[in-house]
Amino acid sequence: MVELKLYHKEIKYQEFLMSVYTYFRWLSLDIVLGAIFFLAYINCFYALHLPLVIYAELGLAVWVIYLLDHLIDSRRSTRFFSSRHQFYRDSFTVLSWICLVAVISACVLLPFLPETIFINGLMLSLFSCSYLILVKYVPKFWIKEVLIASGYTTGLFLVPYSLVESLVWSDYLFFGNLFFIALSNLVVFSIYDLGRDVEDSFPSIVQKIGLLQARKYCVVLLTVSLTIAFVLFTVDSNLGLMFLSMNLILILLLAFPSRFEKNDTFRVIGDGIFYLPLIFMLIGQL
Repeated sequence: MVELKLYHKEIKYQEFLMSVYTYFRWLSLDIVLGAIFFLAYINCFYALHLPLVIYAELGLAVWVIYLLDHLIDSRRSTRFFSSRHQFYRDSFTVLSWICLVAVISACVLLPFLPETIFINGLMLSLFSCSYLILVKYVPKFWIKEVLIASGYTTGLFLVPYSLVESLVWSDYLFFGNLFFIALSNLVVFSIYDLGRDVEDSFPSIVQKIGLLQARKYCVVLLTVSLTIAFVLFTVDSNLGLMFLSMNLILILLLAFPSRFEKNDTFRVIGDGIFYLPLIFMLIGQL
């Protein structure tokens, strides 16, 4: 009897952890954490010694963009196939207030940023606002995945490109490789989410160009990214291995969809590749 009670308690504890993790992903906090980890890697790579306020500002900026994007999407229908979209619709008021608090917090931190980052950050904010407006009012004429990948990559490299005095060719390859990784990740997600996106009337690159073309497009992106990763390996082995690892995981997701589509495993693994910079940063410091 005692063992049975302990078993039930363990089951409830596991269900509780799964519930917490589900909301953690639905709120895009895993993406925010991944962005912070990547910034930490960039900080170590360029030896910038960034203050904590920059990490906080980046995390808030990424979170606000994703929250607004999901909130805008949640107004498209009264019922969704996706549980996450339905969650945003059912909790629209509460999440809107959370988003507003995050925006206010980001504004409060702005005066503490270095001047160059402040100015460049304002320019990026205008780009992000333009993206949200375009996606809301003219979604058919824009490839959402490209806009997201561009904003994400630019946001991460805003700091080093604002503070580093002289950049070399490998720095631009670093930027380009992250862009191709981010875009490939989003295209892979769109391939997996095709059925749900059609059900929920959400435009995606796969619907625009077709499933077969999207897979070919993704193969090209990953091939280019792999090539850049090999080049970067000759400059910095740690950086090259990190990008090679990220590419390999995305290739596996693209090649074996039946193995990763259950329980959104592809999303957990796909978003998890942005945690690899933390691992490689720690390895590089050994």
